[in-house]
Amino acid sequence: MRNVVLQVGSLQETITVTDQASSTPASQTRERPRPATIPSKACTPSSVGGRIMPPTKIYDVKPRFPQSLHDANGTAQIDLEARIGTDGSVKEVRTASTVDPDVESAAKTAVSQWLFTPTLLNCIPIEVNIKTRVYFGQP
Repeated sequence: MRNVVLQVGSLQETITVTDQASSTPASQTRERPRPATIPSKACTPSSVGGRIMPPTKIYDVKPRFPQSLHDANGTAQIDLEARIGTDGSVKEVRTASTVDPDVESAAKTAVSQWLFTPTLLNCIPIEVNIKTRVYFGQP
């Protein structure tokens, strides 16, 4: 018999932000759930192991369109890498591509506020990587 160990993959998300998206009224903002109130998924252990329950985004924040891009009528793209912690919060957001500091700040500020349900492997919360591409464009 041979034991095989598989690595948990990562999530990927692509977001497009247009100049119009920056005018979201404050009345549409939601209060961020506290980690203790994050709903946990029902999990039944498997006798063979390897049961994974992927995370679900429960709190989403869209990046603001940077004023510098608006003024220049420009576009930009940034790739971010981060970890979703065992509590569902996003940790260690870092850039994987070099861009304008305003673009980087807008993207990192939004992504760092996201919340997910915990990723479960055999009913145990684990950390998982997430890659996010944010494209800032004109409408």
